[in-house]
Amino acid sequence: MISQSAGPPATQIAPYLSPATLRALSMGSVPPMASEPSAVMFLDIVGFTQLVRGLAHDGPRGIDTLQRILAGFFGGTVDILHRAGGAVEQFAGDSLLVTFAGGDGVPRAASAGCAIQAWVHRFSSAELPQGQATLTARIGIGYGEIHRIVLGDPETHLHALVVGAPADDAIRAEAHARPGDVFVSRQAAGLLPTTFHLEVTEAGSRVLGGPPVAPPIDPPPVVTTSSAPSALRFLPPTVARKIVDAHAGFAGDFRATTTVFVCADGISAIDATSHAHVDALYRFLDVEAERQGGVLLQTDFTDKGNVLLVVFGAPTAREYKEVAAMRMACRIQAARARFPLVVSFRIGVASGQVYCGDIGCESRRSWTTLGASVNLAARLMTVCPPGGILADAPTHERLGRTFQTRPFGLTTLKGWSEPIESFAIEGELHGGERAGVAVRGLVGRSAELAVVAGALGEAGSGRGTALVVSGEPGMGKSALVAEAGRVAETRGFLVHTGECQAHDVHTPFGPWRRLLGQLLEIDPDGGPIALVSSLQAAIALRAPDAQGWLP
Repeated sequence: MISQSAGPPATQIAPYLSPATLRALSMGSVPPMASEPSAVMFLDIVGFTQLVRGLAHDGPRGIDTLQRILAGFFGGTVDILHRAGGAVEQFAGDSLLVTFAGGDGVPRAASAGCAIQAWVHRFSSAELPQGQATLTARIGIGYGEIHRIVLGDPETHLHALVVGAPADDAIRAEAHARPGDVFVSRQAAGLLPTTFHLEVTEAGSRVLGGPPVAPPIDPPPVVTTSSAPSALRFLPPTVARKIVDAHAGFAGDFRATTTVFVCADGISAIDATSHAHVDALYRFLDVEAERQGGVLLQTDFTDKGNVLLVVFGAPTAREYKEVAAMRMACRIQAARARFPLVVSFRIGVASGQVYCGDIGCESRRSWTTLGASVNLAARLMTVCPPGGILADAPTHERLGRTFQTRPFGLTTLKGWSEPIESFAIEGELHGGERAGVAVRGLVGRSAELAVVAGALGEAGSGRGTALVVSGEPGMGKSALVAEAGRVAETRGFLVHTGECQAHDVHTPFGPWRRLLGQLLEIDPDGGPIALVSSLQAAIALRAPDAQGWLP
């Protein structure tokens, strides 16, 4: 609930945060890690991707239809969960992770699961312009000690999530569930009273029926105006600004986006020892996403994989989003050695029209993206070789000559009736690398090359100069510049290159970073500590009188 003294920001923010986070904020702060016994429900909605795909090209009517279905579906679902004392911890696309604290958490979770399945049945068939979409749910329940952890920079962006064996068990139980099932782990099944009717299997038990939902034990948490500023930090900054500016949540729409899924292999569990390593990884990815104009939207750290999702093109439109996303992916792969617990990264990238906006209801919601390309990026991640990056055809087509790529072939993926064409991304090209051997033997540029030769002669005599090459796209500017560099090298000049790209608009001093890095033989993309140390050593060697200007 919201206190009577709460201003508009508090009322807008509260639904986007978990009850545990709000309760901790109302008491002063959120601890970086805390543990407690709890039942955990993992609820997966099947059919939303088909629903979004069917409505994506129906204009405003499609948006209205989708939002009406989302509001009704999640409104009833969240109401059932709240009445049973459940706390929606996080949304993962069209899935929910819910906790039920207390010794009677498993019975309340099982009763809520049965009630939700009855509610979902009302939405089993949705009319679309081109047919019908069938919505079903699979529910898994586990029990044990959960860990509430906080990742990120307290000054900019924090992320609270629930991890631990009960969450892993709930996800495994959901995998055993059929559409319409409530499936409980073996440990959780042992905590259900005889009033529940169970079908016992080797993996756990299927709940066939039980008593109605019990009332909640604790009152809902309170968010006040004093805690609202701190609460904002638990949302991605771009999303937080949109929520505050919109005053009443912001309407969803269909947008062209590029989605990046990153799987960090090797992190088996998050505990007091590994928390610092995982936090460093999260902070790095958050900074890289922000640097390239993307939003780190979602994380999942379970024994099924340690996955992070970044979206480009929403909630704020982004030009050259495919290039920006791929640049981030390459930088992530290049930084793998910085994270000792990570054995390898596997990255999937896909582009397309998706729903971007709120999912949930008035009392509990999340801003997310739903659509076929989101699912495709996740599927490409699962088939990607360790250390690799896979992109779908629409993304690859928009990369131009910016990256070294090769066909990965046709791949059969779960959820797709036809094999999907994908491409392996092997790295970003810079400057003359893009023109390649094609710049050798340049034809029809004798006059321009004569100007270059004259400028090199002046430079060789100690009189530096600058040349400007201008022209329409496709006229051969890059090839001419690359040839000028080759000619300079044959005359004994040391050649370094920097470049401006439209997708570098969010990178301060973008072209100079690479150029200075080459001149001083340091990595401009290294971490702050390593960068300052390398810079100090380079200046001490080359220009000791300038050391007083260093940070």
